[in-house]
Amino acid sequence: QFKALAPLIDEVLSGREKASLFIVGDRKQAIYRWRGGNSELMDERTLKIEIPAIANLAPQGFSATLDKNWRSRKEIVDFNNSFWAADIISQITTEPDLQQAIAANFVTSRQDLPADRKNAGGYVELSLLDEQDEADDDEGHDSESAGESNDAMSGLQLHEIQKIIERLSEHGYEYSDIAILVRKNDQIRAIIHHLSRNGIGSVSGQSLMLSA
Repeated sequence: QFKALAPLIDEVLSGREKASLFIVGDRKQAIYRWRGGNSELMDERTLKIEIPAIANLAPQGFSATLDKNWRSRKEIVDFNNSFWAADIISQITTEPDLQQAIAANFVTSRQDLPADRKNAGGYVELSLLDEQDEADDDEGHDSESAGESNDAMSGLQLHEIQKIIERLSEHGYEYSDIAILVRKNDQIRAIIHHLSRNGIGSVSGQSLMLSA
């Protein structure tokens, strides 16, 4: 979409003295290439190449990094700063050129809480499941549980989701307080089926469709 719009934007900026352009982007999300996302488009040098008129309108630079997080609490912000630190996230590859590119992409990723919002709170938990663990787990379950394993979700993944929900419920959270985010529709169906079998009610966008 940006490639198609760039010439039009350049024409508008070139032909109007008071024309302006406002772009907001997230480098963390752009790396996944969802809908053609490209983190390089948030780099001034790249934008000046794609839209030459920008260099004439703002020769001294025009970008700013939003370094305050107004949405999350301290524990979430601290986790994000540690996880996305340029010198750490760049180690996901051993290729020097790619390491350098990743580090450059995240060099300004750190965020802080506003001065009046230093309140503690928030929680992050990572569960790492390897293929051998999943195979052993399916062998140890009854045939019905093992049969839930498919290309969408393994039996161990489904069981882990159930355990997290049950633990949150014990701490006083309602099922309606909990959201599960996945990337594919077949993963949604696998999760809903598993939770239903284990007495946990759930609602998805698909279940609300008239054809469901």
